[in-house]
Parts: sequence; structure tokens; C-alpha cells
Amino acid sequence: MTAIFENLRQDLQFGFRMMARQPGFTAMAVLALVIGIGFVTAQFIVLNGFFLRPLPFDESDRLLAVSPAGGSDLAHRNNTELFDLDSFLRFREKQTAFEGMIGGSLGTINVSDGTFAQRYDGSFITHNFDEILRIGPALGRAFDEADARSGAEPVILISHAAWIRDFSGDPGIVDRPVVINSRPGRIIGVMPAGFHFPEKEDVWMVLTEDARASDAKGQPMVKAIGRLRDGVSMDQAQVDVDAAFVSMADSLPDYLGEVDHLDLESIQASIIGATTVKTLWVMMLAVVFILLIACANVANLLLARSAARGRELAIRSALGATRRRIILQMLSESLVLCLLGAAGGVIFSVWTVDWLAGLIRTAQLPYWIDLSFDGRILFFVCLVTVASALISGFVPAWKASSLDVNLMLKDGGRSISGLHLGVFTKCLIIVQVSLSFALLILAGLMLQSVNVQARADLPFKPGDVLAARFGLFVGEYPKDEDVIRFADKLSDRLSNYRGIAGASVTTRQEFSPSPEWLFRTTSMADDDEDFPARADAILPGYFGAIGTELVAGRDFSAEDTAASEAVAIVNESFARLHWAEGPVLGRLVGVKREDGEEHVWAKVVGVAPDLQMEGFQAGTGAGAGTGAGLYLPLSQKPSRFMTVVLRGGSGIDSRSLVPILQQTVHVLDPNLPLYWVRTLQASIDLSLTGNRIITTMFIWFGLAALFLAAMGIFAVVTFSVNQRRVEIGIRMALGARVSDIKALVVRQGFVQLLVGLGLGSVVSVALSSLLRSALIGIRSDDSVTYLLSMVILTLVSTAAWILPVRKAVRVDPMIALRDE
Repeated sequence: MTAIFENLRQDLQFGFRMMARQPGFTAMAVLALVIGIGFVTAQFIVLNGFFLRPLPFDESDRLLAVSPAGGSDLAHRNNTELFDLDSFLRFREKQTAFEGMIGGSLGTINVSDGTFAQRYDGSFITHNFDEILRIGPALGRAFDEADARSGAEPVILISHAAWIRDFSGDPGIVDRPVVINSRPGRIIGVMPAGFHFPEKEDVWMVLTEDARASDAKGQPMVKAIGRLRDGVSMDQAQVDVDAAFVSMADSLPDYLGEVDHLDLESIQASIIGATTVKTLWVMMLAVVFILLIACANVANLLLARSAARGRELAIRSALGATRRRIILQMLSESLVLCLLGAAGGVIFSVWTVDWLAGLIRTAQLPYWIDLSFDGRILFFVCLVTVASALISGFVPAWKASSLDVNLMLKDGGRSISGLHLGVFTKCLIIVQVSLSFALLILAGLMLQSVNVQARADLPFKPGDVLAARFGLFVGEYPKDEDVIRFADKLSDRLSNYRGIAGASVTTRQEFSPSPEWLFRTTSMADDDEDFPARADAILPGYFGAIGTELVAGRDFSAEDTAASEAVAIVNESFARLHWAEGPVLGRLVGVKREDGEEHVWAKVVGVAPDLQMEGFQAGTGAGAGTGAGLYLPLSQKPSRFMTVVLRGGSGIDSRSLVPILQQTVHVLDPNLPLYWVRTLQASIDLSLTGNRIITTMFIWFGLAALFLAAMGIFAVVTFSVNQRRVEIGIRMALGARVSDIKALVVRQGFVQLLVGLGLGSVVSVALSSLLRSALIGIRSDDSVTYLLSMVILTLVSTAAWILPVRKAVRVDPMIALRDE
């Protein structure tokens, strides 16, 4: 064992000396490895931070999210991974795999203490959440069963951050009376610093028995999380929860009737979503491609160097060095390069992650995402370093150890024949080209997708429109009439300000996708199924308030009330899809929110322009992609959560209207907080943040792959030209023209390029299909992207051949033959 380590020490020392003697070779190899290892390490840090790192709870690996899966009816629901509260509570009693389960839903919690009103991202959660998560308040008490009883006083827990920020860290906060969603209640405790479970919540409120109802439509939809019993495996838990769910089949609500099974997954994966998880793994595969390209570069460089060291290696063999000893020596030199590359790669990855953290700072990410180093990342770097050394060094070491000693010594110092190295080198170039082509295509597709979203053709200027969200609760607004009256007053008062060109209220949540309702037309057969489309409720004047106007017909008016004839305004996509032949005005459309309801037949009184009702993210639901939607009067379809929109007059920046908006709301209701106060352009930018970050990363991946491929092609062609100097000299001495020599060198490169492009097309089709859910407004096989990527790679590859080719045609035949 001592001899092994001594040999390794000697080989590493020799490797460092060899690197120092050839600084140009070392710089090229280390640069390639820094890029490859750096990108792989940075992406692994992201994976680790998003869902590989355990949550900050005791035995967090035993915590699993349980959610319904499959079933065609789920496609019509916005929250397909949730249970209604009653179904969850009954399922919790039937299952035996978990020692306990909690259910929670996210929503708005308004808190007012008489001097200020604040809206919080909140979680409505079952009272046992501290027991299951095994974490309790740092101050005060946790929820208990009494807090969940019907008619119990509302109580809340607040985050440490909210306690410091909004209550100045007052130690007397416990039992302080406050108004909670329009009902008198108390703050009973403060959670530990850094806790915002499950995502970024600052306030927690108990789900009470009052929320449980026989009708699933009137209940909160909750995410189920359980802690596995000791000794119960994932497979055993899967069998148990599926059996428990099947036993409830006869009493499940309609939307769960076609569920195939229940999914068990980590909390992290369930929160960030399957699309994000898949995208992150595709990005990991992309950086692995970059590392493979870097390793191919190093392998080619090592092959070139071993060819130049042919006589040295032959002498070592003649003096008794075994093949195994030569292989280990060559691998140790490869390891030295990879150690240097890993050191630089870690520095590069730290810089990359810091830059990425700056990009995602504005994104609303779950609190447990932590992009920092830990032991798992250190182990990964060591593993990648060793793997890179083996991938890049084994074949060159194997070839170097298989020299014909007699032939090499007889040749009098001639290097290894390029013929023996040609096939492997050509294969490496093809691999580099194919992987680079695939990454360029992914970068192009993502870039086009984001550009399509950002270029959404809106018939108004979103930067000119200020919007703010608010919610009205039953405590102060018990009837629909009270909700409508408040919205009318707010709109009227804002419209009367001299500096405001228009104001109105809508149920739409900025540029999130509008909810899907079910519709039918009078031309449909009785047995035809209802079709889904987007729907929003608005006050009269909404279109003018945002700076657009109707295409045809009239706007809603004060006469369109709950007691009058039902009316609707359809958008242009809806009109084209269902009444392309016209006319549209005067048609009847049947409206209902859920299966089982009766249709309300509304008369179409207007046609509105398309206003991106599907949002700026990938469409969801059965009607995704059509763009069809309609608007209903708020007086006929009231909602307790609304958005006020207003636009400044000529020359007035809409952002300067924030004080007026806040003052107006305070006068109408001093306990009502506004939130998400920003322009609609800011809303669009925020919704595109995630896709823009991913696109930026793919662009960097593509550029890195392109650079490494160009470096590899340049190195290989240079080596090939040097190996064939005598051959080229002879050809020129025999009368070969410069164009013939250029064709000789370039022809082989173009064959490799064509083969690489063909293989890269296959790889890119497979990868882009995995990203299909992230590609919006662009096909995964977009021909323009493929063609442009092909042109870019061809130009770069050609540029990488220019210098070696120019060097080849300048060979003096007499000098080449004299050197030989």
C-alpha cells in the first residue's frame, strides 16, 4: 500500500512538472475543464438548493406530500394536486402509513391592530402542523384542538420576520388583540427565525370545522403532507394510501372520481412543480454535455501530447516500465489537469451561483431554497474531478501504453503516427459538434419562447396602468351587495380625481391566467360537452381604464345588475372560435363554473380585444392554447378578491398615483390593506422572471459549448496539420495547388461537422421534448431555430479551421523534407 501511494506521489509530482513545461497546453486544457466542471458544479448547487437539500426539520426525509393523480376531470381544475378539506380529513383517518398528516392551503390573511392594516401571504393549516413538522413557536404557544372547533375565536401565528418588521419585535405580542380577515382575534405566538412554511408565508391560521362542508365546492382545497411511521418504506406507504383512497371511492366528490392513484413525493418537489423539476434536470443534463465536450477537448490534447512523446514513452517501456505503470502515470497527469480545473471550476461556480442568486432575488421562491456549499456539493466536486480525469485520460493513456517499442526506436524519434489516433479523434470531434448543436438549439428555443411572451400584442400600454389587489371578507362585507357597493365606490372616487384618466375593478389577478369556466352555445347539440374558456368579472369602464376599447358592441352599464338580464362580452378569440361566420352580438352563451351547476344564459353585448387571458406562462387546463375568454358584469358574478386598475392622465406617471389610491382605500375602509401595488408591466416582468433566468442559463450553456467545440476543433486540426507536414510538403513538391491542400484539410472537417449535426439533431429533439411544457408560443421542432443554430455552428467551426489551414498551405516543401 505504501508503494502505491509513493508511486502516486511521484506521478503527481511529475505531472505538475510536465504541466509547467508546457504552459500553452496546460492553459487550454485547464480552461476547458474550468468551464465544464464549473457549470456542472453550479447546476448541482441549484439542484441541491431546490430539492436535494433536506428541509430544516427533524427527519425531514420522512415528510411526504400526498396528492391525487390522473383522471380526465382533473384537467378542468386549477389545483389538481389538492384535496377538498372533508375528503382529506376522512382520508387521514383511514390511512395507516403515516403517523400523522397535515392539510394546508395558501391564501390572504389581513391583519389590522387599529393603527395599521397589513396583508400577508398566509397558510390556513390544520392545528397539528407543529407536531408533524416537529417545530414549535419561539414565543407563545402553538395551535391546539380547541382552536379548530366551530365558532372558535380566530387566532394566528406570525413569522419572526413579520414580528420584527411590523411589530418592532415587541415581546408583548402574545395574546395581542387584532382584526383577522374582518373578525376580532388574537396573535398567539411567533415562529422561529427563518420559518416560512410551506413556501414564503408569514402568518398561519387554523382550518376550523366551519370550513368543512358536505359540498366539496364550498370547501378549501388543501395540500396533504404526512410523516411516515418508523419502519414504513415508500413502497409500503404507496400501497397503503392507494388502498385507503380506494375504500373511499363511493363517497368521493365528482372531481376525485376518476383519480387513478395518489402520488407520494418530497415536499420540495411537490411545491416547485413537475415542470420546474424536469427543467432543472434537463439543465443538469445540458451542463453534463458541456463537461463531456471539455473532457473531449482534454482527451484530444492529451492524445496530441502523447503522440509528440512517442520516443519518451518507448524508452520508458524499454527500460522496464509495465503497461499498467505507464497508464497510471498518464492518468495521474490527467488527474493533475482535472485538479487544477476543479479548483478553477469551484471558483467559477461560486461566481455563477452568486450571479444567479442576484437574478432570482426578485422571484418569489420558497424560503427553503439555499444556494450555498455543503458537504454534498464537496463530494460531488470530488466525484466529478475523478470522473473527468478518467473520461479524458483513459483512452490517451491506453493508446500511449500500447506503443510498438521496436518501431518507435527504429523510427529514430518520430512521433506516433497520426493514423493510429485518427479514428478516435474524429469521433471526439463529432461528439463535440453534436452536443454543441443540441445545446445551441435548446438555447434558441428558450430565447424565442421568452421573446414571444414578451412581445405579446396587447392593445394598451401596460406600463401606464397601475393595479392593486384587495380582498373583502364576510365579517365586514357579509353580502354580495356589500362587495359590489364597495367596488363601485372605489371606482367612482378614483375616476373623479383630476389626474386619473380612468379607474375600474376586475376579478383578474394581474396577468395570471384567468380562471376557466364551462360554457356552451345555442348551436351545440344537447349531448355535446361544455367547452372550457377563461372568464373574468369587471365593472363598467374597465376597458377604458386600462387604455383600450371594445371592438364591437357596448360596454357594461349601471343597468346591468343582478336583477337584470344576464349579459357578457366575449373576446375576439372566443368570437372567431365559435361564431366565425357571424354575427356575434345578440348571441346567447351558457355559463357555469362547475359540473353539476345549471347554466346561466347570457346575451353577448360586446366584443373585446384579446388581453392575454391565458397569462404569460404555459397554459393549463383543457382550454389552454385557444385564447378564448369572456367578461361578465361584476354585479352578476361578484367575487371577494379583486384588482383595482387606474391610469394616469396625459403626462402623469401611473406610479405617482399610489398615494392617491392608498388614501382612497383607507377612507373607505381603514382596515383594508392593498397588496401587489405595481404597474401591469411590472406584473408581466415578474411573471417572466423564471423563464428569463432559465433562458439566460441556456444561452450561457450554448455559448460555452460553442466555445469549447471551437477550441477542440482548432486543437485537433492544428495537431493533424502538424502530423501531416511531410505529406503536405511532398504533395506541394509534386505540384499540388494551394486550393488542393485547403480542400484536403477542410474536407475531412466538413464530414465530421455533417455527422455531428445529424447526431445533434436527434439529441436536440429528445431534449426539447422534455422542455415542451416550458416552451410557450414556439414549437419544440422550430425549423428557424434549427437552421440558425446550424449556420452559427458551421461558421464557428469554419473559423476554427482557418488558422491551421493557412498554416498548412504555407509549408515550404524543402524545409518539411529536410526536417524529416
